[in-house]
Amino acid sequence: MLLIFILLVLFLIALMLMVFFDPHNAFDQYLMAWVQQYDVSILERSAVLLAYIGSLYGTALIAFLLLVYSLVQHKTKQALILVSGFASTVVVTWLLKWLFARPRPDVLHGTLVETYGSAFPSAHSAYAAMIAVMFVVVLGSNRIVKYWILGIAVLWALLMGWSRVYINAHYPTDVLAGWIIAVLMMFFSAWWMNKFFMKQQFV
Repeated sequence: MLLIFILLVLFLIALMLMVFFDPHNAFDQYLMAWVQQYDVSILERSAVLLAYIGSLYGTALIAFLLLVYSLVQHKTKQALILVSGFASTVVVTWLLKWLFARPRPDVLHGTLVETYGSAFPSAHSAYAAMIAVMFVVVLGSNRIVKYWILGIAVLWALLMGWSRVYINAHYPTDVLAGWIIAVLMMFFSAWWMNKFFMKQQFV
């Protein structure tokens, strides 16, 4: 786990450097052209729907329901991981948005939905990855169910990332950074809560 954490941190730093020194890099331009090559109405409607569901309000509602479920199950540590992961993901994502202030692709070409804040990182992508990890944390105790939940969670995060690029709201590097931030924050929250509860046992 520590190795994965370190690799994700290094990858995030690499993305930050890429965006800082070359906001309109060839990697982003190539992937955007590839994702947006199919101008299909059902894809547009699906991407717009995902934009509304994956907003902060929609994400907060889903996270709240998972929190209530954890509390009903008397899983205090799990509930605290959800709260900490949610708060840290939102704060870090918007702090980086403010620091990088990367213009969105829609500045030049427009988008299908209204956007807020700068491009890097993608908040929708961060929220989607965060919710994906939350579902695994809350519902992944059963081994058989765990793989189904994991598959659906990964698919949800991938679809949200695709939608943000498809509707021209974000660059691919924004999406990648959002995913990584959410996973890192959830990892950190789980580590911190596990350490805290271990200490409590010896007090």
